[in-house]
Amino acid sequence: MSATRVPARASAVQQRTTTGDARVLGPPAYDADDEYPLRQRPTAIRYDRYPVAPPAPPSAPMSTARSSLRFQLLVVLACVIIGACLAVLVPPIIRNWRDGMTYGYPRTYQADARVGHGDPRHPFSHFLAINDSGALEVIELPGGDPATYPPHLYKIATVTGDAADQVVVTVAVADLNDDGKPDLVARYSDTEVVMWNNGQSFVPRL
Repeated sequence: MSATRVPARASAVQQRTTTGDARVLGPPAYDADDEYPLRQRPTAIRYDRYPVAPPAPPSAPMSTARSSLRFQLLVVLACVIIGACLAVLVPPIIRNWRDGMTYGYPRTYQADARVGHGDPRHPFSHFLAINDSGALEVIELPGGDPATYPPHLYKIATVTGDAADQVVVTVAVADLNDDGKPDLVARYSDTEVVMWNNGQSFVPRL
């Protein structure tokens, strides 16, 4: 009597596949009843054992670095030169503009002071300091009748140079020798000129 071979029973997944159900929700799982379980698809992802660092960016050539340094030095040098020029040119321009607004042109300064040269009823004298193209002069107009008390002209100094006509001269009075009579003090630039009061006019200091 020969033995009869019993065919293996199909798994539930194989039965669903043969019945026409084409929906497969995932890879077939292993079933203990399957004689030959389905083989999993090998992955195509490869993992390196040691990660490779990204290549370093190429360094700038030495010539480019030197050119950049030279350009920076030139910029700094140009700024220093421009600053020095402005420091030399701007202050005189501002000073001349301010003097022009204050003293006009030609440069003129006026003041009134009591020095005892005029009419006792009009004791104040009017002083006019002027720069006449570099000649610094002070004109005194005593109070009272000009025929009796004529004006006086005092030559202070003569300045030269390109901006000689821009120099400002001012006047003030003060008793410097303690004789009870105010003396005349004329100032221009950094110079001071003193003239003594003799009771009728001012004379240069000896």
